[in-house]
Amino acid sequence: MNCFPESTYAFFVDGELAPDEVRSVEGHLVSCRSCRALVVALQEENGLLADVLHERQRPSYRLTPRAAPPPRELALGVVPILGFGVVGLAVLGWVVESLPTGIQWLNPFRLQGIYAMGFDLLFVFRDELPGLFRFLVSLAGLASVSMLLMLLVSTLSRRLGGTAIACGLLMLALASPAAALDLRFHEEEVSVASGQTVDETLIVNADTVRVDGVVDGDLIVLLAERLILRGEVKGNVFSSARTIEISGKVEGNLHGIGEKLRLDGEVGGNMYSASELLTIAEGAKVERDSSHVAAGASIEGEVGRDLFSLGNWLEVRGDVGRHVETRVHRISLLDEARVGGDVDATFWKQGREVDRAPGAVVAGEVRSQVHERGKIHWYSHYAHGGFYAFLAIHLGAAFIVGMILHSLLPGLFSVHLTSGGEFGRSLLRGFVVLVATPIALFLVGITLLGIPLALIGIATFLTALYVSFIVVSALVGSQITKPRDDTWRAFAIALLVGLVVVIVGMEFPLLGPPVTFLVVLTGLGLLTERVQTWWRTTRRAPA
Repeated sequence: MNCFPESTYAFFVDGELAPDEVRSVEGHLVSCRSCRALVVALQEENGLLADVLHERQRPSYRLTPRAAPPPRELALGVVPILGFGVVGLAVLGWVVESLPTGIQWLNPFRLQGIYAMGFDLLFVFRDELPGLFRFLVSLAGLASVSMLLMLLVSTLSRRLGGTAIACGLLMLALASPAAALDLRFHEEEVSVASGQTVDETLIVNADTVRVDGVVDGDLIVLLAERLILRGEVKGNVFSSARTIEISGKVEGNLHGIGEKLRLDGEVGGNMYSASELLTIAEGAKVERDSSHVAAGASIEGEVGRDLFSLGNWLEVRGDVGRHVETRVHRISLLDEARVGGDVDATFWKQGREVDRAPGAVVAGEVRSQVHERGKIHWYSHYAHGGFYAFLAIHLGAAFIVGMILHSLLPGLFSVHLTSGGEFGRSLLRGFVVLVATPIALFLVGITLLGIPLALIGIATFLTALYVSFIVVSALVGSQITKPRDDTWRAFAIALLVGLVVVIVGMEFPLLGPPVTFLVVLTGLGLLTERVQTWWRTTRRAPA
């Protein structure tokens, strides 16, 4: 935005502008240092004239010039921190990729061990904050029921009128109480004994969940140590437990997340799972499709239709009614395997084939291919023009978004890093936000009302990740171009230069991923600091 004429600032100081013009001037003063200095000078001039006209004695002291704010530049201490961080992450990436096959569990980027660490962290939150957890769940349930009742009343009032509503409320008051949900939270053990029937959907949070009877609805298990289902569930099963053992019957679909998942019973619908180890035991049956993400999977029972597997290894010695599709490092079709359709195996590396025993029967074709990532070298994409076209589009889009944000929220880019300590604090804040936000969104999403809030939070979080990259680029560009003012043109040049430098750094061979990680952490930390500053300002504004 261009600066206003000096007369406009004079009217602003005298309080003679319209409210809309006042807001426009105030918005410009936030981002223009020279105009702020002019307004301060006009205010001093008005004060001096008022003192002279009223013959007031001004205090006799000399005005000492205020120290100029430190320049927005990275201190020398930031450079070694950034260098050590980039080199350290690059070395870590090389080490974990070079681990021998026998100790690949040490690789933090592989599936093995991720579920154990994730469940340990979630159990800590659950055990340390039981009161807050119960309160959030109860509040979400109450709000959900209240919203549904309000929607029902509003709909009936429009269609049937006030008399029918009064009669309906009277009938509800006289009716015997009933519940559509059975909530049992934070208990040592929840059991549905043999011969017992739960007539509604059962939602459970406990250390151990045992179902030997019948659940005439859905079964939802939240953060349990162990789920043992030997009875029958008429609806669907949604379970997040460290160990899931299904030896009974699920008439609907089975959704399971855990370290170990074992199916010895029957699933009438589809089976979807994410686990470290999956076992569909001999005699078990999935009537429809089975899709899973697992470090290792053993299929000994029967899958009625298609089988999809993503992970490290897959062994099939049971029956698959139609097709098998995998993206794994190793797949074995043992002697007892029976596949009614095709086997499509996609490997992450070259030189892999389907390990097919002589007794394995496949009615269709067995096809093997290498994933695109495994066909090319890590540097080969630099030889393709499409890669540079994508970078140009990426640069242009980020520049446009940055300029729009600068026009709407100029204070967003008022960030600085003047010392290594500030840089370290920014990294720490960004790391906390990066780790804590997904956990908070998960805890919100598991409540009845929290799913839309979690979706909104995910969209906001992804937007913050993208904006953080732009904020860091603008900061880097300002260190290179050293703009003399805060005009639109100066910011545009600084942003463009910063985007070029940051994007090149993020795409640089070997060092690209560590640089990207540090850029995201720094940007999230700076955004968090700006949000905190804005919040404190709005809190002080009424005073």
